[in-house]
Amino acid sequence: MYIRIIPGLFILLITGLSGCGKKNIVLISDGETLNNLSPITFDKNDNTSPSSNKEGSKILFTSKENNLYNIFLKTAPYSSNSIQRTNFYSTDIQPCFSNTGNLFCYSSNRYGDFDIFIQNVSSGYSALRVTSTDDDDVL
Repeated sequence: MYIRIIPGLFILLITGLSGCGKKNIVLISDGETLNNLSPITFDKNDNTSPSSNKEGSKILFTSKENNLYNIFLKTAPYSSNSIQRTNFYSTDIQPCFSNTGNLFCYSSNRYGDFDIFIQNVSSGYSALRVTSTDDDDVL
């Protein structure tokens, strides 16, 4: 089990919630107990690396679909809809919101080694590569 504390929210990463041994993300609001979990993701994909904006109204996470890890966005934590934010034949992991919440950064190996990229939260798949070294650059 993994616990990530975000102001006003507790996010857990639990293995086996969907009955298939995959990781899913659940939300515990203040005052709730482990007996009252609210799933953020509930599918047969590995869902990891949750990150919330300051207000807790948006959550980015990594999901493994079709053997690829990409970044997805939930604009409402309890919504069943996720918006795919990256779409590359690579591994895109560890999303993190900027202080303003308009941008996010993540690590990707789309050019070989892991580099750090910055992307707009609300538009398209266009990303700016920030690092380009021979070593892995991860957040």
